[in-house]
Amino acid sequence: MELTTISRYQPQPGTIWEWPVTTTGPIARSPIAPSFNQQFHLAGAAADPDGRSVWLAAAFTVTHALDRAALATALAAFLRRHPTLRSEFREQDGTITRHIHASTTIAEPQQLPHDAATPRQMQQLLARLLGEHCRPTRYPAMRFLAIEHGSTATIIAAFDHGHADAYSIALAIHELSRDYLAARHGTPIDTGDAGDFVADTAHETAIAPTPREDWRIQRWLHYLRSSGGTAPSFPLPLGVGEPGTLHPQADDSRQLLDAHQARHFEKWVRTHGGSMFSGLATSLGMATKACGGPIRQDILMPVHTRHRPLSDRTFGWYTNTVALTINVPSASFATNLAANHAAFRSALELAPVPHAHVLTALADEFQRTRQDVYMLSYIDYRALPGIAPGNGAATCTDPVHISNSTVADDAQFWIWRDERGIFLRSRYPRTDASGHVMQALWTEWREALRAPATPPRARK
Repeated sequence: MELTTISRYQPQPGTIWEWPVTTTGPIARSPIAPSFNQQFHLAGAAADPDGRSVWLAAAFTVTHALDRAALATALAAFLRRHPTLRSEFREQDGTITRHIHASTTIAEPQQLPHDAATPRQMQQLLARLLGEHCRPTRYPAMRFLAIEHGSTATIIAAFDHGHADAYSIALAIHELSRDYLAARHGTPIDTGDAGDFVADTAHETAIAPTPREDWRIQRWLHYLRSSGGTAPSFPLPLGVGEPGTLHPQADDSRQLLDAHQARHFEKWVRTHGGSMFSGLATSLGMATKACGGPIRQDILMPVHTRHRPLSDRTFGWYTNTVALTINVPSASFATNLAANHAAFRSALELAPVPHAHVLTALADEFQRTRQDVYMLSYIDYRALPGIAPGNGAATCTDPVHISNSTVADDAQFWIWRDERGIFLRSRYPRTDASGHVMQALWTEWREALRAPATPPRARK
């Protein structure tokens, strides 16, 4: 898997086809409100209707001439399998409601005329095409495209973030590649139950509120007070200016460890009582400290909420956030790791409390001062549904998760692992100062990982 942004995604030029999503039957207002994540996303869009929305896209390559009929079959099956994609969100008088379309289907493919002749021009064209459709209160808030290159093609399925999380993008690549190959070969397509995010949202909203005196809410309260009553921020100066000042988003993707180093690092951290995530968090803390940051660093950590039956097969936005503190008082990685793994296990105790409950219980004790939050995410794609490779002359390859490029006012880090090793995607505000700060951080981050990721014999 590759994680990138549309500003860095530059496919070769080719003929662009679209498979439009059409609806049939009535549309009805649903009694199930948008989930907390969806409401947060939609409120941000309502406050900045002319801004660039956050969308996520799945892309992969077929190493043969595109079978347009097979792709239409795969896309139609995908829409039938995931009813949350029939949701439309409408805003009126400050209230956002969910409306459900009775049925959706895929229309005949249409060729989209264009004059993009270079990868850079293709990048700009795709940014416009996906941004036009993948908007929070538009329906359909998704777009299905393919770029034909003669003997190969690139397939792209994009969704407004309100409908998808990172796991969902991996799921889309898995299902679309699998079903495309099945349709191309004339074999049956999986029609099994894949759950329903909207039903799971109803379950979430039915959970009794967590009272303020609950020990987990009290831990959140103490944590946020230590950050001045707001979410923690990146501890190095990025030149943002006043809190909340937005800048164009800057992005970077790079490899931290190759496959051999990743295996040794995992073995090393487990031998020293840690885990892959606590090891990576410790390395971030030590790198930030080496750049002049503090010993104690508060950071938020997204966690999945796919705990209900079938939710590992369900398309939707299943994430919560927990509070983590990284401490790096020692020059010894092993010493810091032990404390940070304990902090990581303690942070996970907060995961069962929905973030909506936390904010409700805290009331005015929490003030949102920035659009972004300082966060560290980790995904091991080896444990998620993968691309269906196919065989012989019909194969699918090069899976890519693409995010839109918007604006930023804080640093965020996504680390992922696949069969090639461990990689880092960084998102941060583009300012006169931030590039130098991030370059220094990436250098120190690799240095922090070097010793625990290197077998003793290789260090000599």
